Amino acid sequence: MPDNAGKNFTKRIITRFLILVGVLMIIFGILSYALTRLNVAQNSTDNMSAAGSLMTDLLDDHISALCSRFDTVLNAPDIERYVIDIGGDGGDSISELMDQVCTAYPDTVSAWLVSESSGMLIGNGGKILTPEMFDLKSQSWYVKEISGAAGNSGCICTGFAPPLFGGEENVITVIVPVTSGGNAYAFCGLELTAETVFPVLSKYTFSSGSYPIVAYDSEVLYSDLRGKFDIADRTLQNIISKQGFFPGSVDSYVTENDGTVYYYKETGSVTGWNMIVLFDSKSINGNVYRNFIQQLAVLVCLAALTIMFGMELLKKESEDLCELCGCAEEIAAGNLNYRVRGVSEKTEIGSAALCLNKIADTLQAKNAVINSFDTTDTLTGLNNRVSLYEYMEDIIRTREAGRSRFAVMFIDIDNFKWINETLGHSFGDAVLGVFGRELKKIIFPVFRFSGDEFIIIKEFDNDRGAVREVIEKLHACFDKPLEVINDNIYIKFSVGVSVYPDDDLTPDLLLRDAEMALNRAKDSGKDRVAFYTNTLRDKSPYSKAALAHSITGALKNGELLLQYQPIVSTRTCDIHGFEVLLRWNSPEFGTVPPAEFIDVAEESGAIVQIGTWIFESACRTLRQINETLNPNVIMSINVSPVQLRRENYMEHVRRVIDITQVNPKNIQLEITESTLIDFTDSDNNVINEINDLGIALALDDFGTGYSSLNYLKNFPIKCLKIDKSFVDEINNSSRDYTITDSIIDLVHNLGIHTVAEGIETVEQYNFLADMKCDYIQGFLMSKPLDEAAAIEFVERYDALHKPDKRMMEENERRLATERQEKELLKKAQPDGGEGGDMDDFVISE
Repeated sequence: MPDNAGKNFTKRIITRFLILVGVLMIIFGILSYALTRLNVAQNSTDNMSAAGSLMTDLLDDHISALCSRFDTVLNAPDIERYVIDIGGDGGDSISELMDQVCTAYPDTVSAWLVSESSGMLIGNGGKILTPEMFDLKSQSWYVKEISGAAGNSGCICTGFAPPLFGGEENVITVIVPVTSGGNAYAFCGLELTAETVFPVLSKYTFSSGSYPIVAYDSEVLYSDLRGKFDIADRTLQNIISKQGFFPGSVDSYVTENDGTVYYYKETGSVTGWNMIVLFDSKSINGNVYRNFIQQLAVLVCLAALTIMFGMELLKKESEDLCELCGCAEEIAAGNLNYRVRGVSEKTEIGSAALCLNKIADTLQAKNAVINSFDTTDTLTGLNNRVSLYEYMEDIIRTREAGRSRFAVMFIDIDNFKWINETLGHSFGDAVLGVFGRELKKIIFPVFRFSGDEFIIIKEFDNDRGAVREVIEKLHACFDKPLEVINDNIYIKFSVGVSVYPDDDLTPDLLLRDAEMALNRAKDSGKDRVAFYTNTLRDKSPYSKAALAHSITGALKNGELLLQYQPIVSTRTCDIHGFEVLLRWNSPEFGTVPPAEFIDVAEESGAIVQIGTWIFESACRTLRQINETLNPNVIMSINVSPVQLRRENYMEHVRRVIDITQVNPKNIQLEITESTLIDFTDSDNNVINEINDLGIALALDDFGTGYSSLNYLKNFPIKCLKIDKSFVDEINNSSRDYTITDSIIDLVHNLGIHTVAEGIETVEQYNFLADMKCDYIQGFLMSKPLDEAAAIEFVERYDALHKPDKRMMEENERRLATERQEKELLKKAQPDGGEGGDMDDFVISE
């Protein structure tokens, strides 16, 4: 597994995880801080409200306790009479009651009662203040509070004032209304020092940052500012006396040092004093920061735990994922043996790993099948051509010179084409399968080369008898019928043998040699064995495989050319037309005869493109001759059965005729007897379509193939070409003479013209003229010509007004001289090689 990929992946995942945790901590920190501020602010408000309420309750309770000192006065049965008779005996009684209050509570400065109706005030110790000395109606507490306290049994408290009966220290007066029928008819007063009233507040500790103040109007009665605030601060004074400030509310102001101070103000229900609580923002912020730090500490701890466990989890998961990624990379790189291991299949990654392992197994199995296709033939199960070359190269490379030999046996099933054409390709495939399996039983290694061709490699030392033993086993094995698709058939074959290193030293050359030997075996009558000799190389130095490889690019590379051999009328000696002949000048092989490469071109399919080019080129040449020289000249063009079987063949023919504007009646297509076999029982109407278009059909090489008169009866043949083999001995063999004369007479009665090929002597010409053969072609009249020479031939021929006997005799002597020179050249060759005149080869089966 690539370490860098795993480390990079782990690093990337952990980095992203840490960034995510950091971002979440920032977000949670901001939210926590905001919520903390809200909570602390709310808690501070609640604390201030609670402090104010506590102050109010404490003072209300304390003042109520002080007011309860008048309970003996208020509950006296004659209190109302005493108030009415305040100037008489009632005054003494009230003074006594006041004395009792003062006696019972020594902290009381004085106690008094004032009549609401008379305004007379009587205090303890018999002290009396007349209305002139004490004006009830002008007392601030009476003016401000009595209307609000009317009918209220609560107490009324004043601010600091001098004692009514003299004294240096200011006192606070607690006044209790004396009511009857809901109306106050007198007021009891209790004068107390501040130290008597407010110590109750100092007994309680308010929340941190809370500073209580008790005020009456704009007068501060009590404060516990602890030096934090200046009591004389103007802003604070404004707050104390602020108008429109509703009890129980919270407000804030900014001090001169820009510190925010929150305050709470409440009026006591008994005392009527303003209860103010100052709250320092620094304390609030301190609480915020303390709470936030506490929460942040918890958050950091949680984050640390999350990171710790998350890192472990990520490392574990990333290890599995890295293993998965590494396996995927290995498989992508072609290492199909790699598998993901150590991953739990219960997780999603484990499921993915299991799937990836299955994919690798499947790919490995499929690759094994594909690899087997590279080296194994799927039809027979034998090793294929690739394996053959590898095997041959290996044994050539590893063996020492002169140490041992091996034979290449090239096997080809006889008449296999007939099996495919008559019994079908499926049956042919079955034959190949059975044949291959039987070969494999005899000897190993055996290879399928192509089609119905097989190769056996046999190693031996110096005794070639080992090769013959293999061949004997082969014949013994196939000497009995073999079952193929519920049918028993005999399979015959031919064998060509080449030997390393006697014949050649490379796989290609050894196979070429064996193939040439095989061809000689087939030419000898099939079901035979032939060993390679040097004379075979001189006769046919071409390998089918090499030719097939080169022929595909021959047309594109300009290696192919056309020649035109004149056809002359025996009756008028006029030029009738030309037969189009194909030549191949290969840079690799030199001049290759058509007999060597036409079959290869047909088997490889290259003949289709080549035939198309031939037809188009011949039609252009024909148009030039017809338009400028002779409108009656015809062009006889050979056509392969491979071309005729193509569905678009006639479409192509019509297109070329339309483009070149030639007269279809001046075109003649030459086909062989073997070609007609393919169309005897076929639904293909191409033969009739050619005839309907006006193109003449010529039957080539008549008498050398299957030679059935049914072809002449069933097909629209317009011309029959008599093969050169009948003409060569027409003047020496009565049999050849009779056969040729009979053929000419027969086809004339059917309305078919005849053309004799290969005429080289004046005597042959005279015999054929006497037989009334319509046309002749051969070296006697002219060798094949290129396009320019053919056009010149037409011009010169018309100018000479038919060749005479003297000219033909001169051509005959020239040809005889050339033949003698060739015979001498052949005899001069060391191996007495078999030469041949290849100029007369044409496209044919």
